[in-house]
Amino acid sequence: MTQRLDSAAEAVLARRTRRLNIVIVDDDPDDRLLAREALDDLAARGAARAGNATLAADGHALLSHLKRAAAGKAPWPDLVLLDWNMPGMNGADTLAALKADPRYAAIPVVVVSTSHADADIADAYRLGGSAFVTKANHFADVVDTLGRILTFWTGTALPPPRHGEDAP
Repeated sequence: MTQRLDSAAEAVLARRTRRLNIVIVDDDPDDRLLAREALDDLAARGAARAGNATLAADGHALLSHLKRAAAGKAPWPDLVLLDWNMPGMNGADTLAALKADPRYAAIPVVVVSTSHADADIADAYRLGGSAFVTKANHFADVVDTLGRILTFWTGTALPPPRHGEDAP
């Protein structure tokens, strides 16, 4: 019994200290680049444990990445930053598809949007979003917002086990 608890505690500690794989989903290439540069800035200052940052232009690209990740051909995401207002497969459609698939349902999704509409916020949570955050416009604000998100996901919350990892 003690050995099982020790291995469970080790698994939790490993998840708390590992670098996070983050997928940034946004139809605006400038916003994707800004988010990636902010993550790089945070990592360079030692303020974040962001590992790989994968960029996806829309929900279809995210779902393609997840299929590759499930097959072991791409990094399994610990966190998805999802733009809500995208043409075609928008944030709501993407979140619904992601949460409907049991392979991906546990992946935390932080919705990032310029919208402040109560209906958008309610829909994001109803569809399984982990948080709804207002999109920042200036680099310093993007760095601050992403720093706060990563502080929560690396310092307070435990990400779920990665695909193929045993839950403790």
